[in-house]
Order: sequence, then C-alpha cells, then structure tokens
Amino acid sequence: MKTHCNFSRFHLNPHGSFPQVVLKIATDKLLNRYAAQAAVTPINTGNARRKPALRGAATFVPYSVWVDTSWRSEAQALGTHPRPRRHPPVELTVADSVPDVMDFVVSIRKLAPGAFYPSVRSGK
Repeated sequence: MKTHCNFSRFHLNPHGSFPQVVLKIATDKLLNRYAAQAAVTPINTGNARRKPALRGAATFVPYSVWVDTSWRSEAQALGTHPRPRRHPPVELTVADSVPDVMDFVVSIRKLAPGAFYPSVRSGK
C-alpha cells in the first residue's frame, strides 16, 4: 500500500467558495498504530453523482482482511466479482478518531478557494 495519497486528480473544493487544508499523512506509521481500527475502500464513497459504484457497509473492508484477501469480502457481500488484487485502496478510514493525528502529518498545504491540489508527478 502506498504510504501517501496522490490527490492530483481530485478537485477538493468543487464549490470553490471555501479554502481547504490538505494534510499529507504517513499512512504506514498510522497503520502501525491503528491497523486494528482501520478499513479501506476501493472507491470514493462520497462520490455517487455519475454511474455510482455499488456500495454498502461491506465496501469498508477491514485493513487486516484486505491485506490477507484483497477485495474478496466486499465482492462476496455485494454479490459482485472481486476486484483485482492490484486495485489499490482509494480511501482509508479509522474508526472513532485519531487523536494523535499530528504525529503522522508529513506536510500541510493550504489551498485557496477553488484551487486544485497540484500533481505529485509534476513536482509542484
């Protein structure tokens, strides 16, 4: 699993009226401490505008299950074909809260209203 997310394809503020703050998290360190409470998803669960992917509670696969069986549990629960093992998680959630989240922050970036997060590949 990648240790940092690439937000380059996401427009984090679709309405453009409020500034955003992006916290880049060292997920490897976060998972060392919170793996038992963590779950991953293969889709952006908050985006259901165009042709929404089938989703349900099973979309949130416990991290330990995903490490062992990839997306098999999601497919069984939703009655679909399993996604390929190479399909990376899109979201990482931690149940309850992460009160020490600042221990895992690699960088903080403030974005102006309507701004896009710059591509990691472009080096910006």
